[in-house]
Amino acid sequence: AQNGETLEHASWALRGDREVVLAAVSQHGLALRHASPELREQVEVVAAAVAQDPLALHHSGQGPRHDKAVVLAAVALDGAALPYAADLVQVDHEVGLACLAHGSKNLRILPPGLSHSGAFLAEALRASGGQDRELVMAAVLQDPSAIEFAAPEFQNERFVMFAALTSDGMMLRHGGPDVRRDREVVLAAVKLRGRALQFADEELRRDRELALVAVLQDETSLECCAEELRNDAHFLAQAVTQSGGESRFLVWAAVHVKGQILQLASQELRAEPAFVLAAVGEDGDALRHTSFVLRGDRDVVLAAVSNAGSALQHAEPALRRDAGVVRTAVAQDGLALFFADQELRRDRETALIALASNGGAADFIGSLWEAPGFLEDAMQANGGRDRKLVLAVVRKDGLLLRLAVPDMRADKEVVLAAIMQCGMALQYASEELRADRGVVAVAVAQAGLALQFAPDMLRHDFDLALAAVQQDGMALEFVESELRSSRPTSDDPSGGDGGGDGGGDGGEPRPEGLAARREVALAAVRSNGLALRFVWEALHHDHEVVLAAVRQNGSVLDLAAEELLDDETFLEAAVGLSGGEDREAVLDAVQRRGAALRFASAVARGDREVVVVAVANDPMALRYASDELRDDKEVVLAAIRRAAPKHRGEVFVLASERLRQDVDLVVESIS
Repeated sequence: AQNGETLEHASWALRGDREVVLAAVSQHGLALRHASPELREQVEVVAAAVAQDPLALHHSGQGPRHDKAVVLAAVALDGAALPYAADLVQVDHEVGLACLAHGSKNLRILPPGLSHSGAFLAEALRASGGQDRELVMAAVLQDPSAIEFAAPEFQNERFVMFAALTSDGMMLRHGGPDVRRDREVVLAAVKLRGRALQFADEELRRDRELALVAVLQDETSLECCAEELRNDAHFLAQAVTQSGGESRFLVWAAVHVKGQILQLASQELRAEPAFVLAAVGEDGDALRHTSFVLRGDRDVVLAAVSNAGSALQHAEPALRRDAGVVRTAVAQDGLALFFADQELRRDRETALIALASNGGAADFIGSLWEAPGFLEDAMQANGGRDRKLVLAVVRKDGLLLRLAVPDMRADKEVVLAAIMQCGMALQYASEELRADRGVVAVAVAQAGLALQFAPDMLRHDFDLALAAVQQDGMALEFVESELRSSRPTSDDPSGGDGGGDGGGDGGEPRPEGLAARREVALAAVRSNGLALRFVWEALHHDHEVVLAAVRQNGSVLDLAAEELLDDETFLEAAVGLSGGEDREAVLDAVQRRGAALRFASAVARGDREVVVVAVANDPMALRYASDELRDDKEVVLAAIRRAAPKHRGEVFVLASERLRQDVDLVVESIS
């Protein structure tokens, strides 16, 4: 009892004495090896031995090694005792857990049934609190879901997370903040399971490349992308395209964001009413991308034109003759009337609905606009006496101001809205407002020709004149010759009439007399060379003014003073030639301005190539060709064909008398 090891020297009788052996193993467990075989089979004796030294199990008989309680008691004290247990007991989960409670060092002595069991290792990891890195790695390699039981520091470790992701990307859900922000980790996860994107950091959920990998792996992963990507038409189009347009989920989501993405869907999906209805509900013009069958489906077309009237152009002809469909379209966009059947474009009710939606529909109603009472009906539809409706109408078509009642035409806000849309509407404003400098300034800024509707006193205004001709050079026709500035000067800090048009510095000096007219004239011809016809006579001799006009429109050389046309230096600058003898120079000039042929030499005007180039630019240049070339059928025919239909007759009469009898040319000139 004092020294169990002495059992080794005891007689066989004492080694078989139960009380002696119990006393010995209680003092020194390994003394069990000296006990008789019979006693080493007794559970009580072995239990006493392993309680003193767990490794005494090594000397136990087979019976106790099969006894779970005995083995559990041994490994609970020292996991190293596990190998001495019977095989069936070694694979017991409770026994294995007791073994691993001593640390991951015991992993190597576990039987394969436990060391290769993901469920067991996960259970062991959970039981241990997940603090042992070796156990964590062993567990997640066998069962990625075991990462759930790892301590936070391991869940946040890149290497551990990669191990967990080897077979299941969804394990990212157990990752710590660092790995969720790690692009490579997240990429590995979504390659396996697209929906793992939901566990990534918000910044990576906005990453287009990662999101695309995810949705191509699992179309429903779109739900896991950042909202900005779910609403990004370009991203959705890319996803639909790379999925081959076959993904119902992606196409469905995409067409709700941008209907036009329907064009990227498969032919099968573009023929499904549900998908088409969703697309045209977002963008009616997506109707163009569906099948011919659905373009003839009344419900689908109605949904499309309700969203975008212009979608009517993609409907089958039968539906463009359907009054209900057409009226729905023009109510949404009056300009859709253009796509309606001719009969409905002449339909009074349909036209009025279109005009109520968009005054521009007047361009498509033809003679109906002139029908008795129609103007009144149209303006009433737009609110001829209702200020709010009149404002809406004139903002769409300022010229409809002419149909408003006098009170509306005297309303400054209404008139401003009209002339901002179309400056020429100034002509329909009240007399008082046409004399308002600020109103006129707005009108001429939008349409320079509106200056003609201003009173004389404002057509003398240098700033208004300059603004008008800068917008449209032809407004020069309505500028008075005596120009004066309405702007304050340095000697008159309060000056002006209070109706300023906003522009320039108050104290900036303004030109006067001929200098003022010259500045306005230059601005006019730079805007439109044809304005040279309205330039004051004295300036027809001004090289800079005339050259500016010619530069803008070479055809105005006829308007230059004869002395300029006789000026070789001027002609060289205007026509770009030196006497018209340089064939290459002549060719270059007539390519820019066909009328420049007039100033070419007789040799050049008889040069077939030069004349062909000239009439290609300006058919009327035929008048300057030599008699021989005006008798050349091919040249004359080229000129006639190049002319606008309404001017072909004018070109025809320039041909020689012989060719004017040619049936082909006669037919071509009147075709």
